[in-house]
Amino acid sequence: MRQILLLLLLSFYVTAQTPNGVILDTSEWIPYEYNDEQIKNSILDMSWIQEKPAGRHGKVIVQDEDFMFLDGTPARFYGGNIFGLANFADKKDAEKLADRLVRTGSNIIRMHHLDVVKPWTDMVVTRSLFGGQMPETTRKLDPDMLDKFDYMFYLLKQRGIYIFLSHISSRWIMEGDDFPGDKAGFDDVSQGFKVEGMFDPFLINLQKEYLKQLLEHVNPYTGLAMKDDPALALMEIINENTLFWIQPQGGFGINSPYYQKMLGKMFSDWLFVKYEAYETLLVSWAEDGKTTFFEDEDPQDGYIKIPHIYVRDSDWPVSETRKRDTYQFLLELQDRYYTEMNTFLRGLGVTIPIAGSNHWCDDVADIYSNAKLNFIDRHSYWTHPRGEYNYVAGQGIDPKPMVKDPEGGHIGQNARRRVYNKPFTLSEWHNCLPNPYRAEGTPIVAAYSCLHNWHPMHYAYYGRWELKPDTINAFQVLYDPTQANLIPISALLFLRQDFKEAEHYYYETLTPKQATNALHNYDRHPRVSLICKYGLAFTDVGLPKCNNPRILRTALNENLGHRSSTGELMWNFRDGRVYLNSPRTQGVVGFLSDQIVKTLDIQFEITTEFAVVLVTSLTSDPIAESDHLLVSTSADARMTGVEMSPQADKVLSTGHFPFLQQPVEGTLMFRGGARPTVYKINSNGKRIGQVPVDNITDSWYFKLTAQNRCMHYEIVR
Repeated sequence: MRQILLLLLLSFYVTAQTPNGVILDTSEWIPYEYNDEQIKNSILDMSWIQEKPAGRHGKVIVQDEDFMFLDGTPARFYGGNIFGLANFADKKDAEKLADRLVRTGSNIIRMHHLDVVKPWTDMVVTRSLFGGQMPETTRKLDPDMLDKFDYMFYLLKQRGIYIFLSHISSRWIMEGDDFPGDKAGFDDVSQGFKVEGMFDPFLINLQKEYLKQLLEHVNPYTGLAMKDDPALALMEIINENTLFWIQPQGGFGINSPYYQKMLGKMFSDWLFVKYEAYETLLVSWAEDGKTTFFEDEDPQDGYIKIPHIYVRDSDWPVSETRKRDTYQFLLELQDRYYTEMNTFLRGLGVTIPIAGSNHWCDDVADIYSNAKLNFIDRHSYWTHPRGEYNYVAGQGIDPKPMVKDPEGGHIGQNARRRVYNKPFTLSEWHNCLPNPYRAEGTPIVAAYSCLHNWHPMHYAYYGRWELKPDTINAFQVLYDPTQANLIPISALLFLRQDFKEAEHYYYETLTPKQATNALHNYDRHPRVSLICKYGLAFTDVGLPKCNNPRILRTALNENLGHRSSTGELMWNFRDGRVYLNSPRTQGVVGFLSDQIVKTLDIQFEITTEFAVVLVTSLTSDPIAESDHLLVSTSADARMTGVEMSPQADKVLSTGHFPFLQQPVEGTLMFRGGARPTVYKINSNGKRIGQVPVDNITDSWYFKLTAQNRCMHYEIVR
């Protein structure tokens, strides 16, 4: 069915069938251009949203599920990531980058991949806090790179942008780091210290050593150590890591005898504390038809295996008691790591909220472990690319629309991971290139984050910082117009709280014993998240006062879609449309052709098959009364000359800049009021002409056409 849908969509604008794929007719598509000087002070410049400098209200604290500043001001964060080279730009480029970031309207940037030391597919590895590629050691910060990092931090702070510090994500150990193990153990330490970094004392001490250097160093541009700077809002202990994701090979594998024995010895010691004697352990783990100990295990000599299939896997023929013990041991080991690192950071004087990690897994024990810190942070990707991260030949994708997902894509995925009474950040999320439907992500995440009281951060605004790069990867959204078109309006609607926070909720409630039992099953109902707040509640973390069973029944029984409890959002997953309908921001997302959609003040009649159209007030007044409105549209966008497979699931031939934007066509009709002036706005936010406006009865309307050569419109009345 999905392939039929894709082929129908492609048939609207295929111009040529090549031997292997299709090239679209982009003759009426609009080149995407961005000029730093032109966009300054334009209608698309949202730098007026931020309060400057960052930190003016004091440090960030946690109050129940909210972030607050010390002076009592509520803290709401919307933004993105910069990674790799973008953190270490030369001063003039850093100033241009900081200006571009603030003009998106974002008020938080996660500084990520600061520690890349080995060549990597994204071409963002020539600079890091340790210098360049393949430094002799990672135990000393490079003075020049630290200065560049300090300057970027300072520039963002001055512009009202807070920092989320992601300090360890890509680090490897190097020959000069004095690793105490053998060559196999050295080679087993993977990028970002995955798995081993949560239990090896040597790797944990490396993390502490690095953090002490970074956080206590005084930034010469701010005059403050980072640990004391109120512009540092949030931080994590380690990126995308968990002991509940041990794999047979690769980054999450424990593949060397050195580390297998280290972890096996820890498990053995834990078991003998619990059972005291080998005979007691033997009896407890015995079960008819199940293996008690494998031939290469020796509990009395201090070695018991932790395979990657430790939970409910028929290929691991051991007793349920052994599975539960393995699970409990890993939980306590992960808790111990978080406690040790949190205590260390507090000892340095760090007072801001700290999260554990942000793995994409749904394992309840992992979420429960993270809930013991200050806030929950998760990562979420809709149609993550395959094969290649860069937008070049060979890159693959699953080209499916999120609006047709009955569980709400990012919304349902992350509501499952949210914890009652804890703030929730989505520090990486993305609807990735080259999915032709990716424009849907930005407005949906912004609006539903208002409903759920989440804090979303796009991954990523920049990796390499270049005005005219030769290529980009799937994650650099500010080079990709499908989402760059919608970030300013989405930042405004979120930070202004145009969509009300849900008062209703339904949380799945678990005791600590249930949360830490590998064999405990419980239902999850992510569809509830399309109606109101949803997530997990742990009885020792916080217990909701009153779950609403009627909401659960509604979510399970409705086969068309769901209206939010606030009445402002509607997700029709059968037809693939989402409606945004608040007094100050209204719009439609998804499959819109041949449909008339009405919101409070606007009638949308869009002929483009798949598109996003948003209208927002640029004043404090609602749309019906405002004298200044912005209309932003988006659909597909592709590099010039790119060739895709017939199913749109693979790049067959690399394209080149500029990006070409598919124009959104149709009619917008507004109820009441005097007939305004409507300006066409180009990618740089500049007026390039007017659009005819007509009246009908008590309404006025104008047309969106390819001939307008724009994706934005300014309405002045």
